[in-house]
Amino acid sequence: MTETNIVQWPNHAHPPKPLRSGYLLRVEKMDRKKWWWQVYSPDRKEVIDSPWMMNTMEDAFTIAETVYEVHRRASR
Repeated sequence: MTETNIVQWPNHAHPPKPLRSGYLLRVEKMDRKKWWWQVYSPDRKEVIDSPWMMNTMEDAFTIAETVYEVHRRASR
């Protein structure tokens, strides 16, 4: 986990998707075929960074939402 401050979203990133408690999920196309994902806290600090890239935007959202839920439950 890193704590990178985010000032603005890159133009080539999909708009962030709201998660519970003000967290945001963001996916970004890294090259012609691969998607990267991150989860950000309400103050826009990166809390989960994708350890791998996905083939589709839908796959990136699905795996990121799953990892976020596991992370959230483990943090209780």
